[in-house]
Amino acid sequence: MNLEKVKNALQDLIIRLKDAEEGYREIIKADVSFLIKTKLENFANERHQMRKEIGEQIKTLGATPEVSTSFLGEMHQKLIGLKLNYINDNLPSVVNEIERGSRVLISDYDSVLELEMPSNINGLLSLQKMKIEKEFEQVLEMNERFEAVEA
Repeated sequence: MNLEKVKNALQDLIIRLKDAEEGYREIIKADVSFLIKTKLENFANERHQMRKEIGEQIKTLGATPEVSTSFLGEMHQKLIGLKLNYINDNLPSVVNEIERGSRVLISDYDSVLELEMPSNINGLLSLQKMKIEKEFEQVLEMNERFEAVEA
């Protein structure tokens, strides 16, 4: 088991989760429905909690977690902000961005879960991934509703 590789992979997940959290918070600032804001606030809080849990696991492996966003995450947030502020009928396109980001995060979890790691960390990541997948289903449902309204 390569613990250095595990620590780096967990650190990458922390950054991705921070990107997702900040992306949701960017959308929450916009003038969107209360239902969507509530859902996204829950998603953002979940990402925050997931980051903390992974950070604790990094500490048990003898490292210090670093919480920051990535350059690509910051650019994605700016794109979402632009769509929210300057494009009419923007919510469907923002939901598409959320969907895309969720797919990437699930893929990131898949990659990390392929590594050999302590079983408690594997279990934690598997539970987090299942939660993200469930939330992803909710995003797909939102997207389907928007597409049905547009049709």
